[in-house]
Amino acid sequence: MENKATTQILNQALNKLISAYEDLQQENGELKSKIEKLQIENEDLKNSLTNLNNDNTKQAKDITSMFDKIESLLGGSKADKETKKEPFSFGEESNSETVTVQQQTEENIHGDKKIDLNRMESLLKGFGSR
Repeated sequence: MENKATTQILNQALNKLISAYEDLQQENGELKSKIEKLQIENEDLKNSLTNLNNDNTKQAKDITSMFDKIESLLGGSKADKETKKEPFSFGEESNSETVTVQQQTEENIHGDKKIDLNRMESLLKGFGSR
């Protein structure tokens, strides 16, 4: 009798183990499915990020190009400005006044890279009237 009871207990334990194993296999399959979905979503997000970075780089280049064009319209390139540093004098003008004019000119050229807004506005108004 003991052998029969032991066999039944072992059979029940084996059935529980098989059932638990099948449950774990099903859960493992579900987790693998979730992982695949997340990997696909991750790749999509990486592609979107790459596209955004490419767009930002292109826009930055375009903006730089536009600023360069505006700068050239407003007064030439930096090389042109640097060659025009010679002081201008009106014959009897004192040396200190000439230096002051030269310093103001250099400040306008190099000072915080300011843009002559009035000049830009008049140029832009000219484009709008066409």
